[in-house]
Amino acid sequence: MEFIESSNTGAKTGGKSAPTFDFVSMARFVLKRWWVVALAAALSSMLAFVYITETYKPVYTSGATFVVSTSGTTASVYSNLSTASSLAGVLSQLLNSDVLRAKIAQQTDIASFDGSISAELVPDTNILVLTVTADSPRAAFEMADAIVKNHGVITESVIGNTVLDMLRMPSVPVGASNPMGRASRIKRVALIAAAAAIVLLAVISYMSDTVKTPAEVPEKIDAPLIASIYHERKRRTLASRFKRKKTSILITGAATSFGFVETVKKIRTKVEYRCAKTGAKAIVITSVQENEGKSTVAVNLALALAQAGKRTLLLDADFIKPAVNKIIEQKVSTNRELASHLMHSSPLKEHVFKEPVTGLFMLLNRRARSDSGDLVSSKEFAELLRKVREMFDYVIIDTPPFAVASDAESVCELADAALIVVRQGASRTSSINDVVDTINACGCDMIGCVFNNVYASVTGGESVRAGYGRYGYGYPRGYGRKHGYGYGYGYGGSGNNTMEE
Repeated sequence: MEFIESSNTGAKTGGKSAPTFDFVSMARFVLKRWWVVALAAALSSMLAFVYITETYKPVYTSGATFVVSTSGTTASVYSNLSTASSLAGVLSQLLNSDVLRAKIAQQTDIASFDGSISAELVPDTNILVLTVTADSPRAAFEMADAIVKNHGVITESVIGNTVLDMLRMPSVPVGASNPMGRASRIKRVALIAAAAAIVLLAVISYMSDTVKTPAEVPEKIDAPLIASIYHERKRRTLASRFKRKKTSILITGAATSFGFVETVKKIRTKVEYRCAKTGAKAIVITSVQENEGKSTVAVNLALALAQAGKRTLLLDADFIKPAVNKIIEQKVSTNRELASHLMHSSPLKEHVFKEPVTGLFMLLNRRARSDSGDLVSSKEFAELLRKVREMFDYVIIDTPPFAVASDAESVCELADAALIVVRQGASRTSSINDVVDTINACGCDMIGCVFNNVYASVTGGESVRAGYGRYGYGYPRGYGRKHGYGYGYGYGGSGNNTMEE
């Protein structure tokens, strides 16, 4: 499996890079905002409904049909056709004359005749169709009937020996001759609005200053690319999809893909190499905003280090919305939380959990706390990090996102190194680089960037991979909400193992 990585560790000195076209990222951006498309279609449909209803003016058509012939017994079919052809245009003008309109108005007892009159010849025949259009069925019929009865007033002196024989008398129209067509017009407007919304969202995605592909990381981010973690479904079995049951993405899980496991091992190798050069032990795993996957990356990196025989402690320093205990399905009582140790100075070994298979040690939290800032900036927390550095080869620290609170910055001031998790298309490039600058300013070694939940691009050339869940990493349904990581791929331990003395 090939991953795109970067060896560029220098800061970006150029201007803002040109937008990158990536169809998959663009499509996902639009699909995640399907409600915008639906809202645009719905609003446009309502406006179209109101406009069509208010502006629609029905018209009704009545008429009569005449057979045109030439008087006299010697008239031929040809002369009848010729007469009808020449009469059609003249008759339309005559029937629309002011004289006839005044006569019709008088006959129908109306102030004026505002309808339209036309006379058309049926092709290749001597049949003339008279049509009257008005704004009501009654008016259309009465006007057509009045024309039939009074057209001789002005036509006899013009058409001479031409005879108009009635073939069909006028009738009252039963419906409008210009149907509203509201349903079809509204559908058309809705489709146009939806298409416009999709195009607008696509343009916004294209122009957004986010990281869309692994190749963009060295171009936009002031940190090297450690690895790209590709999207993998959380519901991998038919039963789990039917039950809509989510499972944690862990390298110890039976259903976790080989590609994911190998990527985590690659991250472990690079972290070990960097820490061997700098002597770092306490490593912060953080992100710009929530739901980028930092907690799952932290858990799996700690597991990978423990599997490699390294004495490793996973420390959940996210006191705002703890997630690690849900990812690993470890029940944590109130008196065994990390916060309890910091507040009451109880023996550390009473708060440490040990995973029986890999030997990973864990300091966890269960409840959200409003005094999280005080806890991470306390002398007790600093003393804790000092102690665990001496006791373990590696201390992996999960923190809140930088955009949520200043806790992550406080932890970075005490830690040795940091990894930033960047979810594809999530955070703005400027925000990511601000976090990188803050970490560097804290004196914490920036190991690099883990590009997370990547969907393979049809244009970028990345290898197609199965991915990391419908909702990505971290907390699937929002930061720290109730429905956290899954069931069935936890550790299965009793939670009673404590730290070895």
